[in-house]
Amino acid sequence: MGGALYEALIGSGRFALPGHAGAVALRLSHLY
Repeated sequence: MGGALYEALIGSGRFALPGHAGAVALRLSHLY
């Protein structure tokens, strides 16, 4: 699970700060 969060943080570089929250939400929704 920590790996997914770390990957999300790396992927957030492609988006802006607001997009970061969306990327994390997508990651969490994908996990669940």
